Amino acid sequence: FGNIYSRGFLRDDQGNVIVDPDGLPETTPGLDTKIANFNPDWLGGITNTLSYKNFSLSALIDIRQGGTIASFTEAILAGNGLLDYTTQGRDGTLIFGENIFSEFTAVTETGEPNTTQITAEDLWNRLGGRNTPVGEAFVREASNIRLRELIIGYMLPQSVISKLPFTSGRISLVGRNLFFITNKAENVDPEVFTSVEDLAAVPEDPNTVFNEEVNGEGREAFAPPTTRTFGVSLKFDF
Repeated sequence: FGNIYSRGFLRDDQGNVIVDPDGLPETTPGLDTKIANFNPDWLGGITNTLSYKNFSLSALIDIRQGGTIASFTEAILAGNGLLDYTTQGRDGTLIFGENIFSEFTAVTETGEPNTTQITAEDLWNRLGGRNTPVGEAFVREASNIRLRELIIGYMLPQSVISKLPFTSGRISLVGRNLFFITNKAENVDPEVFTSVEDLAAVPEDPNTVFNEEVNGEGREAFAPPTTRTFGVSLKFDF
């Protein structure tokens, strides 16, 4: 449960990525490569409240550790050369498996180490774009730590409450989803899977992307930015 399949890099029996004579990675023809699993290893939270006289400060920090997602947004933007990392190698000095995607070992079709230089344009045109992106190239870690909620409260003093028909009163400023402390996905919120794209992987559909079911979980596609909200809370006891 939670596995995500897409096109991936073509590999030899030793798991090395095979490059073609032009130095570009070869890819699988179908959605048969497991590229990610959106399930976290664990979820946690830390909350605390500090009080001083009539003032209080409460914070909630949410932690998600583990899990991976696939970003269709990045696939399209990278194919168009609009992301910062696509600027590397525009002079034609990229070597797949060496100074780009260095976490992989790349070999030629004859098993020799890859030493062929390529341009960023050729690489990201091969991997990205709208029609048949290679999902394995756009997998992002879903681990993140965020300040989920921050509340600053003030308990009205009795000198004020005594003039009102209440026994106590409290006013609070509330902020939610204020910022990430860490976010390994970097460009997207890994917990937002809302999509304006139909991710159904129908072979005849040129927009085939990452899976064989219409299910946005674990696959980000033009999700709107996370909303940061601010509000005021009033609480009175009778």
